[in-house]
Amino acid sequence: MLKLFKLPLHTIFILASLLIIIIYYISCLIRKNKDLYSTITGFVTVLWLFGLLAVLKHFPFRDIVLTIAVLSSIVWLFILYKNKKLKSANIIFCSLIIFITIIFRFLPAHNTYYLTNIKFNYEIEIDYRSWDKYSWFLYAEGKEEEALQANQKAQSAIEKYMQNPNHGDKNEYLSIIKEHHLAIKNKSWVKYP
Repeated sequence: MLKLFKLPLHTIFILASLLIIIIYYISCLIRKNKDLYSTITGFVTVLWLFGLLAVLKHFPFRDIVLTIAVLSSIVWLFILYKNKKLKSANIIFCSLIIFITIIFRFLPAHNTYYLTNIKFNYEIEIDYRSWDKYSWFLYAEGKEEEALQANQKAQSAIEKYMQNPNHGDKNEYLSIIKEHHLAIKNKSWVKYP
């Protein structure tokens, strides 16, 4: 939810939360004060949640995280199956997280970006960076016309943003957005930003 509504510092908060949960499950493994199967299930769930964050944030290392999550899941399922512990609410929750992560991983990047950065963004009228990056994802997937439309929205958003004197001068970024517009038209945009 923090990611969908683009609340300030949401990524840092989510990463810190995941780190605290990982530390908790490692301490549970070391101290053996919690059921082993619940601990392993929780640990695997956190790995998949980190994988989901990596997919939603388009981290370049997302495939590495997902590979670790898949490998840990194979071990997890083997342990649960061998010990006949395949029924619990934790397993259902973990399975749901795995399912959601897989859906977002195979959803085209521009769709994922739209859902997580545009659709529910309460400041989208002035969020020029999100429109600019969305235009990149559209362009990268061969949707030049839609990329041009998103770029136009980025230009409109930055112009609205600069109308407020408290926001400061963003002419430098406006010129970058205009360069991206030309790159889309010339089919020469190589990377973002």
